Amino acid sequence: MNRFRLWIGPTCCCLLFCAAAGRAESPPDPLRLVPAQADLAIKLERPRQLVETTLVLDLVKQLQTFEPFREFYDSTNFRRFQQLLGYFEKELGGKWPELLDQLAGGGIVVAAKFGEEPAPVLLVMQSKDEAVLKKFIKVVRGMLEQELARDDAKERLQVGNYKSIETLRLGQDLHAAVAGSALLLANREKALHAALDCHLNDGKQSLAATAKVSAARKQLPADQFAWLWLNLEHLRQLPGYKQALGGEATDPAQLLLFGGWLDVIRHAPYLCAGFGKEGEGLTLSVRAPRGQADLSPGLAALHLPAEQDGSLPLLEPKGVLFSTSYVLDLAKFWEHRAQLLNAEQVKGLEEGEKQAAKFLAGIKLGKILSQAGPHQRFVAAHQPKAGYSTQPGTNIPAFAFVQSMRDPEGFARSAETIFRAAVLASRGQTGLKLAQEKHGDLTLVGFRFPEDKPYEGDTNNVRFNFSPCFVAVGDQFVMASTIELGRELIGILQKEAKDSAPRSPAASRMKLHAAGGADYLQSIEEQLLAATILDQALAPKEAQEQVRKLIDLVRRAGALSLDNTYEAKQFRFDVKYAK
Repeated sequence: MNRFRLWIGPTCCCLLFCAAAGRAESPPDPLRLVPAQADLAIKLERPRQLVETTLVLDLVKQLQTFEPFREFYDSTNFRRFQQLLGYFEKELGGKWPELLDQLAGGGIVVAAKFGEEPAPVLLVMQSKDEAVLKKFIKVVRGMLEQELARDDAKERLQVGNYKSIETLRLGQDLHAAVAGSALLLANREKALHAALDCHLNDGKQSLAATAKVSAARKQLPADQFAWLWLNLEHLRQLPGYKQALGGEATDPAQLLLFGGWLDVIRHAPYLCAGFGKEGEGLTLSVRAPRGQADLSPGLAALHLPAEQDGSLPLLEPKGVLFSTSYVLDLAKFWEHRAQLLNAEQVKGLEEGEKQAAKFLAGIKLGKILSQAGPHQRFVAAHQPKAGYSTQPGTNIPAFAFVQSMRDPEGFARSAETIFRAAVLASRGQTGLKLAQEKHGDLTLVGFRFPEDKPYEGDTNNVRFNFSPCFVAVGDQFVMASTIELGRELIGILQKEAKDSAPRSPAASRMKLHAAGGADYLQSIEEQLLAATILDQALAPKEAQEQVRKLIDLVRRAGALSLDNTYEAKQFRFDVKYAK
């Protein structure tokens, strides 16, 4: 039985790999064999192109040069998979690309129904050549029977019949059948029978004939490798999800961070997602039929940009690692708190305001929130110069938070009072010294740690990564971890105002830059080298080569962006990877 277990994994991998390819000419839609009761369906529209695109990505090629990946290619399991692939090529009389087209040219669907344990799962592989499919199944069946007999296993392939269609069963968790030119696999017998019923009634009660699934597919970009459909209506009725998804969000942290997302999930009939190619990059598109007009007034005021007032441009100083810009109107949160929270939470929030005044130099939270604007931005960047002659033992990227202001004068005055009070309260311990700079008519107020004074507990000089500062630039208030970053952001914000930089319709945007990450890794190359030598037991020269390969890989990785948009009647979340 042990040998059977060794072979069953590679066999299933080969089967699924064969399923993961194919250029369809005009084979029938595999969704016609998925019962309409399914709650989840993942369909590979162009599986072979997905595989081919993944294999030729520069990032994938670079990963293959690393030791862990080389070990995988040299592993027993991978060699066994190659042998298995060769065996099928010999038995079926062709090379794997052509066989893949013939066996799975119509695509593949994986579907599931929630609410039962275990959840029924169905896999449909649509071939382009029924004769080749039957020959493939015959080869797999013969191989499994030989292995089961050789290992003297108790399980045997059981032949059955459902409405004149032959079925196969191995144990209790694997059921299979051929429906015309499609292969069906299921973990439960009733799931297989339901799929065969769809085959016998020409898909009249299948997902292919379901209006919501058709509507979901139309919401996604036309040219997708794969896409997903999830039935949220049924999911919200299940005991395990009802409490989490059935009611309104009342937790303040949830409202602020994920209020819009949660509202979509709690009220949209379905969620769909597609994965495809755009230029030399890849995209993931998530859609739901619930937009601005459908959100509750309180959440709309909190998370949605006003007309012609989308999220502000991303801040991208030199060495940028991460940048985000989003709409979060905290003034509206305070104004609509009775609508958004329950009575107990409102009482706790107002009590918290009284307590917070002790730490906010007497300024009430409600006052400063009412002065704040609806736009926030955060940026982190690698900066080679920390502004001190003493270098920190551990480098930490510089970062900054930029808040828009409804009342620039009032907010800036309140924020400066709080900032200075906090520095003054800690000065006895930190020794922070004032370091102001004039930039035209602006004053950048910063603080630096003294280099001639020891600091208990900071033996690694981490404090020299920081020189906290603040400055008001027009209607934007900047708080940065270093004076150097604050100085650079002044120029960026002034140019942005002068050029009237366009805003995005997205409620939130986020971007990760691999080049900045590579710069940061290069600044800690010595630490990476030591860790590589210790973890992999490599010689210094080999470890240095591995570290430099890693840095080069990161530098060439490109950028990843995420946009979250509420249109009039549609929610959009787009992830884009650009080379």
